[in-house]
Amino acid sequence: MSRTEVLIIGGGVTGLGTARDLAMRGVNVILMTASDVCSGASGRNHGMLHSGARYAVRDPEAAIECVSESKVLKSIANFCVEDTGGLFVHLPQDDPGFPGMFRRACASCGVGIEQLSTREALDMESALAPWFDEVLAVPDAVIDPMSLGLANAYMADRCGADIRTHHQVEDIDLMNGIVRYRDLTNGEVGELRPEVTVNAAGAWTAEVAGMADLHLNVTTSRGTLVVFEGRLVDRLVNRMRMPGDGDIFVPGVGTTVLGTTSSPASSGNDDLPTGAEVSALVEEARAMMPGVVAHRPIRAFTGVRALTPGGLGRDASRNFTIVDHGADMSMAMLSVVGGKLTTYRLMAERISDRIASILGNGSSCRTHLELLNDDDGDEIPEAHRARFCWQYGPMASEVWSSCQDRGAEEICSCQGVLRGEVEHFVGLGAGGMGEIARRTRAGMGYCQGTGCLLRLSSIIGPGAMEAISRERERGLLPVTMGVQMRQSAMRDCLMRVYGVRP
Repeated sequence: MSRTEVLIIGGGVTGLGTARDLAMRGVNVILMTASDVCSGASGRNHGMLHSGARYAVRDPEAAIECVSESKVLKSIANFCVEDTGGLFVHLPQDDPGFPGMFRRACASCGVGIEQLSTREALDMESALAPWFDEVLAVPDAVIDPMSLGLANAYMADRCGADIRTHHQVEDIDLMNGIVRYRDLTNGEVGELRPEVTVNAAGAWTAEVAGMADLHLNVTTSRGTLVVFEGRLVDRLVNRMRMPGDGDIFVPGVGTTVLGTTSSPASSGNDDLPTGAEVSALVEEARAMMPGVVAHRPIRAFTGVRALTPGGLGRDASRNFTIVDHGADMSMAMLSVVGGKLTTYRLMAERISDRIASILGNGSSCRTHLELLNDDDGDEIPEAHRARFCWQYGPMASEVWSSCQDRGAEEICSCQGVLRGEVEHFVGLGAGGMGEIARRTRAGMGYCQGTGCLLRLSSIIGPGAMEAISRERERGLLPVTMGVQMRQSAMRDCLMRVYGVRP
C-alpha cells in the first residue's frame, strides 16, 4: 500500500493550486480527479478576473480578497491575463440609489473607480445603449481559466506532485487512515494512507465528505452562459446593480461571453444548459446592449458552483471556508467550500498553511512570488507565438516542438489548431473530445467542430466522431435560434453524410 503525505481530491484550479503550493514546499502530494482537470466549474465560467467591484456592495469580504488576488494573478499569470479594464453601466430603470452605494462600497474595499462621461464611455464601447445615466471604469480583467488550470497542473507536476486524472476516490476510512480509489481507465483499484486528505471537489464536496461519513453543508448553484461569435466588447461590461442574470459581457479571443444565470443545482452533474436560460439571458442583456440580438450565439454552457451555506443563489457569499474535520483520527481531513477563480491562489495558500502546520513543515508559501510561466516562447515562430503562449504558458515550447515533430497541418481552422498540438496531448493520455478541446480549443470555434470533425476523429481514434458530435451538441441545441439555425441545419446534413446520424 502506498504512503504519501497529502492526497488532494478534486482537479479544479483550487486543488491544482494547492498541489503546486504544497509541492513547492517539498510536501509529497498526490492529486486525484474522477474526470479531467478543470472539467467542472473551473473550466465552465466567464473568465472574469474580478477587481472586487461586482461584490463590493453585497459581499465586501470577498471583494477585498479579489482586490489583492487580482493584482497577484496579473503578475504571476500575465501570460493568460488580458488587462482589459471594465465598465459598470447604470440604466434609468435600475435603482437610482445604487450608484452612490456602489461608489462608497468600492472605496471601502479598495477598488479603484473612475467616473466617465457619456462620450468617453461610448467611444470605448459603441454598442452600449446610449440612454445610460452613469458609467464607472474599474480594473476588471479577462483570464483564461483553462490556461491557468493547466499551468498549475504542469508546474505542480514539475515540482514533484503526482497529478492523476480519471482516478475516482470511492471510500475514505478516517479511523484507519485509508483512502480507496479506482483507476477509471483500466478498472484497477488501490489504496493510499495519506497523513492529510484535502477535499477540494467543488460541487461534489458534500459527496466526498459523505465517503468519510461526514456531513458537510454545501449550497450548489448552476450558472448558464452564452458564447457569441466575435468580440462584441473590448472591456468587461457590467450592469451597475445588484448582480443578476444577463448583466455581464466578457470579451474573449474572437468571442464574447454573456452571463450568467443563478439557480439551485440538483447535483454537480446538473450542467446541461437550456434554451429557456439562453433566451432569458439574451432578453435581459438587451437593456444594456440592444444590438446583442443581431449577433450569432455559437454555444451555451453551464457550470455548477459550490457556495458557502448561509444563502441561496446570489445571496450566498462568494467567500470560502476551510473545514477542519479533526485530526484525532489516523488521518486528518480538510474540506474547502466556496470561493472564486480569482481567489483560488489564496485558497490554496490557506489550505497549504494549515497542512504545513499539521505536518510540521516550516516552509512558507511562494506562489504569490514565483511566475506560473517561465517559458518566453522564443523558439516559436512569431505567427504562432502569441496563441501558444496564451494557451499553453509554461508548456508552449514543448507543444510547439511536438508540432515540428508530428506535423503543423491545420486541424481546426476556426481556432488555428495544428496537428502536432492534438497529437501531443493524445500522446500524454488525453482521451476524448472534451479533454482535447480543453487543452487545444480544437472544435470550440465558430463551427463547433463541424469542419474539423473528420480530422479530429482520425487522430483521437475509433468512436471519436460520434463522441465529438455528442459533446459539441450539448451546448449547441440551446442556441439553435435566429442566424444560428442555418449553421445547425448544415451541421445536421454533414452528420448524416458522415454516418453519425441516421
